[in-house]
Amino acid sequence: MKQLFRNSILSCFILSSVLVSAQDSSRVEPHSMPSLKKVSSMQDNLILGIGLANWSSVPAPIKTETFQSREFSVMMMAERMTSSGIFGMGFGLGFSSQNVHHNSLIGVAYNSQATEFYKIQGNTDYSINKLSLNFIDAQLELRLHTKPNQKQKRFKLSAGLKAGILLQSHTKYKDGTGTYKSSGVSNLNKYQYGITSRLGYGNWAIGGYYSLLGIFKNDKGPDLVPYSMSLYLTL
Repeated sequence: MKQLFRNSILSCFILSSVLVSAQDSSRVEPHSMPSLKKVSSMQDNLILGIGLANWSSVPAPIKTETFQSREFSVMMMAERMTSSGIFGMGFGLGFSSQNVHHNSLIGVAYNSQATEFYKIQGNTDYSINKLSLNFIDAQLELRLHTKPNQKQKRFKLSAGLKAGILLQSHTKYKDGTGTYKSSGVSNLNKYQYGITSRLGYGNWAIGGYYSLLGIFKNDKGPDLVPYSMSLYLTL
């Protein structure tokens, strides 16, 4: 709404300037009027993402369900671009949810107090078994845009860093007897950071995220490193 209000004020100012200049042709300066497309050219201020989430370096007996596992994200960003609109940077805050389905139950070992994964027996019929991690994120990225084409659309490339603070965690399990949900998984890292990138055209993009930190504290759980591949709607 703030961006729409700012653009409306700028448009009114430009229109009033044109009307005043039209009354005195001797004061008209060709090419002096700003382009409305340039004034309203800020892009990728709201970024909505949905994709596949997973862990790298998954040890046995853990097995993840790639096409059931999802990541959802939303990011509100501002940008600072050069006058040509080709190169610049974006920064903002958002929320992301990593939901990885797997074949194990999560518990804490009695002796070491480390979090361990225990494989569900093969004859157990379950439909959902996932670990969900929800983060408040901050993101900083470099942006490279082509000049707009005849449709006023650009190819856009961005790459940067994203860091998050763990807001909430839970497990969810569902079988024929019911649905069971448990919050507050033990020994999780309270923050996460990694590399993020997007490549897109117009309002659509594909991209990914790779964490530089595992989900568990050192020696307090398996070394599971999150990553995701997503489709983004950029507005």
